[in-house]
Amino acid sequence: MVEMSGPYVDQSARLTWIQEQLVEHGHVTVSHVAHALRVSRMTVHRDFDVLHERGVLRKVRGGATAARSSSFESEASYREGAARIQKHAIAKAAAGLVAPGNVILLDESTTALGLVQRLKPTDAVTVVTNFQLAIDQLIAKPEIRLITVGGDYQPRYRATMGTLAERFLADVHADILFASCTGLHNGDLYHQDQQIVAIKRRMLASATTRVLLLDSSKLGQVALYRVCSVSEFTHVVVDDAVSARDIAALRDAGLTVHVAKTVIPNEL
Repeated sequence: MVEMSGPYVDQSARLTWIQEQLVEHGHVTVSHVAHALRVSRMTVHRDFDVLHERGVLRKVRGGATAARSSSFESEASYREGAARIQKHAIAKAAAGLVAPGNVILLDESTTALGLVQRLKPTDAVTVVTNFQLAIDQLIAKPEIRLITVGGDYQPRYRATMGTLAERFLADVHADILFASCTGLHNGDLYHQDQQIVAIKRRMLASATTRVLLLDSSKLGQVALYRVCSVSEFTHVVVDDAVSARDIAALRDAGLTVHVAKTVIPNEL
């Protein structure tokens, strides 16, 4: 790990550094953080407590991890950095499924952010979303019509959800949905949060074409709640690390499979 100058590094800088390490390595230890930042172990534990409250990490014996568990999902800022190359490739391929004039429905998945970046003024699309990070990007694109989903705002996901959001979505029809999940196991999709599950199910019911954005790290993963069968989607976009066997299984489930070619970072 790279050291920072200390011991007078302020907490904001320490928290940013710890998050960066989590994105890069997936876990950190108390001893390594204390050494790298030149602070006490007690200070590290306090910083871990702050990041735990924000939903960035889970505390484990001797350290912390950003790896998902069946009942825990990381904060949006961590999810955005995880599997970044694969997500960029998937977003690029998914953008090719958008037709001019489409009404696009986006869930709170960070993979969809790359898709938002690729929407062009000439596409003349309308985007409906509950995801604040996507909304922030779309505000800078006034030529794209933006419809935001109201509801109970959850900072961990940077998204609205709850009864109001579900009622709103019940009155919306979209040409195409782009959505993701925490994991795919034995033909079923999973997520850790019951409210997110309810929103995803409502979005599925509101769209004609339903595109699953699925990077290879999510295959074989299970979370607390079942979202739906993968067969409820019409298309899936995966990265090229997905095995031929898994691609065949997705096709057998009735999905059109699009394999995105990953590229080196300076080509993104």
